[in-house]
Amino acid sequence: MSSHSIARIFQSERAVNFQASTARNLQAKSMSKIDFTSHEYTSGIAAALRDDYAGTSMVKVICEDTGASVGAVKNWLAEVNGPGGEHLVKLMAASPAVRRFIDIVTGRDDALSRAEKRLHTIAQLIESNR
Repeated sequence: MSSHSIARIFQSERAVNFQASTARNLQAKSMSKIDFTSHEYTSGIAAALRDDYAGTSMVKVICEDTGASVGAVKNWLAEVNGPGGEHLVKLMAASPAVRRFIDIVTGRDDALSRAEKRLHTIAQLIESNR
């Protein structure tokens, strides 16, 4: 994949619209063991997708962003199963809420994650003052 293609993927990010409760209070127990169920994974991904893609042609846009089939996307949203591999990576590139969910469950808290949280807070403040 060329650096131009990678840049294009990251430029397609949607506005951050994620509630902290979406992570369903999941926490990483240590760097080598993450303790959460497949149901918590599927419900967390579904909630994150609904947060980021609300108000759009949700299924169609998610299909366009990931290359996944309509049936697969509907299953993610219905919490039947969650995306894996390539689709999860593409969702993390396109959806700040999915990326944040994965960051929370894996215990990632680096400078980039903290900066994204600050930008989200600033955006909320700006919106509330309009």
